[in-house]
Amino acid sequence: MEAAAFTAERREDSGAIEATAGIDHKICLWNPYVVSKPTGILQGNMASVITVKFIASRKQLFSFSKDKVLRIWDIHHQMCIQRIAGIFPKTQEFQLSFYFYEPHGRLFLSFNNQLSVLEMKKEASKRVTSHEKAIIFYQVKSCLKSTLKEDISEGNEEVESIWVEIHGGKNGNKILIGVCYKPPNITEIMESLLLKQIDEAATHNEVLVMGDFNYPDINWETETCETHKGSRFLLITKKNYLSQLVQNPTRGAALLDLILSNRPDRITNLQVVGHLGNSDHNIVQFHLSFTRSHKNTEL
Repeated sequence: MEAAAFTAERREDSGAIEATAGIDHKICLWNPYVVSKPTGILQGNMASVITVKFIASRKQLFSFSKDKVLRIWDIHHQMCIQRIAGIFPKTQEFQLSFYFYEPHGRLFLSFNNQLSVLEMKKEASKRVTSHEKAIIFYQVKSCLKSTLKEDISEGNEEVESIWVEIHGGKNGNKILIGVCYKPPNITEIMESLLLKQIDEAATHNEVLVMGDFNYPDINWETETCETHKGSRFLLITKKNYLSQLVQNPTRGAALLDLILSNRPDRITNLQVVGHLGNSDHNIVQFHLSFTRSHKNTEL
């Protein structure tokens, strides 16, 4: 047996589907009438999954893993759409149970002696024209090794960022890559935590930071800004010798999506192109030159 299953869940509302999960960190989706192989696999958990629960009305799935991370999954696209961490007590031994009350969109969680209630917002019926929550993911070529650097975000997991170190083997170089999202209405505390992450990441020899930072008031040609928040962000980039490489607007007339690097010579063919799906932001694409065991690789 490949992995012991901790939990199983069945949904019957619009075609039977089952979900199983266990110590291999994966969640398997099954057609109960075809058991030769799963119809889908949800990947991304960093620890054993101990419970799963369907949200029938939304075609979504809750999961909770042993590292005390609650995730919400889109079953159709088989991807994690939200990650919630840092709200549970830091204890090795715990008992958890949860119940989702669909009519009011409330999730009740019992964690040892703590009871929490989380409320889900109603799904928008119209096109979303700006972000409220980001979905961040990364994909790395199989010829490269990658390590998720959770130590950079340790203690402030609610900041919407992900940090990955890519290394090219024994004789190759290493680069720390961060993908971040700063909501327009971010609190002062959360913004300070995001800047702290960037400040810490910049201590690495090579670092590349990208994402939607929502600083429309920064003039990147003159590297000036008249607002306190934008000026503080500029100070972080200058202090750490991070060059901002995007030159064209990425949402309407605003330049919001940035590429920051302390090795700008490795970035080539940077372009701002069309939209992805219904997003109102443009795609920023580029090539990153990378040394892998005496061979040059482009990411």
